Amino acid sequence: MIYDLATELIASKKVSPATFERAEAALGRNGIIEAVSCAGFYGMIGFVLNTFEIPPQSGGDVLT
Repeated sequence: MIYDLATELIASKKVSPATFERAEAALGRNGIIEAVSCAGFYGMIGFVLNTFEIPPQSGGDVLT
């Protein structure tokens, strides 16, 4: 459910009522807040890394 919630939010910048209802049933309102906050936090980290062109760690996995 967290994957569905996050991917819909990232792709459309919002969450449909149906997805919200499923997420609320599975995670509760506080769980939705945590999931959305985490998605936003990791998005912000990606913006910072990309803006300053920070390379991956030597020997680390490169995600595409």
